[in-house]
Order: sequence, then C-alpha cells, then structure tokens
Amino acid sequence: MSEREEFMARVRGALGKANSPPLRPSQSLRTPLPAKARGEGGQASRAGLAPESPGVDERVLRRGWASGDLVGEFVRNAESVGMVAHRVAMAEVGGFVAGLLGGRGVRRVAMGVGGVVERVGVALAARGIECVDWRGGEGLERLFDVDAGITEVRAGVAETGSLVCASDGGRGRGLSLVPPLHVAIVRASEIVPDLIDVFGELGGLGGGGLPSSVVLITGPSKTADIEGVLITGVHGPREVLVVVVE
Repeated sequence: MSEREEFMARVRGALGKANSPPLRPSQSLRTPLPAKARGEGGQASRAGLAPESPGVDERVLRRGWASGDLVGEFVRNAESVGMVAHRVAMAEVGGFVAGLLGGRGVRRVAMGVGGVVERVGVALAARGIECVDWRGGEGLERLFDVDAGITEVRAGVAETGSLVCASDGGRGRGLSLVPPLHVAIVRASEIVPDLIDVFGELGGLGGGGLPSSVVLITGPSKTADIEGVLITGVHGPREVLVVVVE
C-alpha cells in the first residue's frame, strides 16, 4: 500500500468508511437518495435540485439536513455571518433588486454582464439608477465612485453561507470587493453542500480552465488588526445583500 493509500485508508476509517473503496476521479460524489426521502414520482425533494437529477449528495443527509434544504441552510448560514439574504422568484428578481437599492438611496451601480444581472439592469434603468461601465481603461477607478456592485456569483456554499465569485470577461474581480455595498445574485440550483463540491468543480469555472481569480466571500469585510477591535467595511463592502433566485 502506498503512502497515499495508507493516508486515505485512515481518513475513511475515521469517517466510519473503513471498508469503502476510494473514489476514482470518474466517479460521482452524488449518491441516490433513499426511497423514503424522495418526493412524488421518485424525484428528490431537495430545494434547487433539478428534477432530472438522479439524487441528492449523501453528505446533505449525514449533516442532518433531512429535508435536503440546501437553500434554507445557505440562507441561514449567510445571515449568521452578517449578510442579508432574500429568496426571490426568477420572474421578480429585476424589480425586487431595483426596489431594494432604490429604497437604500443607491444612485450609481456597477454590475456584471449576462445572465440574471441583465434582468436586473433593465429594472434599474427603468427606476433611473445609473449603471456605470467598468470595463474600460478606467474601470477600476470608476468602481470607487459607485454606490453598489452587483454580481452573479458562481456558487453558494450551504455549510458556511459563503459566496464563490469567479472573475471572467463579464465579472470583474473588483465588483464584489471595491463598492461599499455588494449585491450577490445566487441561483438556487448552484448552491452546493460544502467546499469539497466547489474544489471539485474549479477546473470548469471558466469554461475551459481556471478563471483569473476565485474569491470566497463569507460576510462583509472585517478586520481586527488595530488593537483587536473588530471593524466592518475597512477594506471592502460594509454590506453584502444576497438574492437567491429560485
């Protein structure tokens, strides 16, 4: 037995899986949901799980999330670390975000390109909120002059309430880091149980390899470097609003 196999055997033993063979790279981490936990027609009842999916990740059940409610778990943990979370239907997301920002006095925003944020952009324009183009040569400097940054994140992590932001041509890394308010759009179908799922998919985040940047955000910006006093918003957003689109 090689050192790696010996190490993995100890890990499986600690998890109570001493007799389980190691997963090959081609094997899925997802296992069929027991029949008693399935909904009508044998479909898994997990919120956000596509009906055609063969089952629910067994780790959801092991953690005691008997209902398989990844969305609910994500929302609870996101709020526990200081973010404000909302659950909205896809058809209502544009008007909801526009109303949310308008009520906070937001006048200028910078946002990603494509996907759900396009719906949001139309609603913002109708409300008179300016969308700043951040993709020009002075894009980063312009981010310091907006009231909010809006991004559609790559994934949400239910266990920690974290956001996974991957940078590409339509999502600049500064959008979630520079403005004082970050509005994160999270598709319910892209909420995963834990970081293991995220790391397993990192190679596909950019559609052909790793993106230029991947940032995990767990709550607003905080620091306690000065005399051990916790201060929010020193080097990043003071507020993070999470909009889960179902």
